This record gives sequence, C-alpha cells and structure tokens, in this order.
Amino acid sequence: MDPDYRARIAFHDDPGRARDDPRAFARETGIDIAWDESLREADFTFEAEEGVRAVVIKPTLTGSLDKVREQVAAAHALGLTAVISSSIESSLGLTQLARISALLTP
Repeated sequence: MDPDYRARIAFHDDPGRARDDPRAFARETGIDIAWDESLREADFTFEAEEGVRAVVIKPTLTGSLDKVREQVAAAHALGLTAVISSSIESSLGLTQLARISALLTP
C-alpha cells in the first residue's frame, strides 16, 4: 500500500500476525489495529496496548447482550473504540445490530 494513503486508515481489522505483537504491526505500517476474532479467544483480555485502537464486536458470535455490554464497557474504559459489526445476519438482524450499536456506542 502506498504510504501516503496509510494516514487515511483508522485501523486494520485484526491482521493475523498482529495478535502476537500489535505494536510491531502499527510501528511497521503506521496503521493501528482493531481486535475482532481475537475477542472470542479463551485467553483474550482487554488491555491498553500501543498500536491497538478499537475492538470489533459481533453480537451474534459473542453469545449474549450482557457479554456485548461488558465488552463495550471494557473497551471504552481503555479509551478504545467499540464497533458493533455483523457476521452473517439478514436484513432483520442488521437492523437489530444497528439498534444495539446506537444504544451501546452512540
């Protein structure tokens, strides 16, 4: 990617090798990351890390609205952006995700 365009990218969604060292990815590319699939790993913990700017939460894969609320609160407590996203929802499901997003991440 042209380095001149990198400043226009807010974050990269969970790039594979970044899980081991997000700081290195951010340092090498100038692009912060967002945890996504990592949130569902058994050993995942919310921590403020250099190079991490956001979390992408998929409610239908998370399991419960209470867990989604906990994740949003944990992200916000660390100054991270919480993004509510979809996995394979229909238009009805996407409407509900929009409502959850408006409620939890105004």
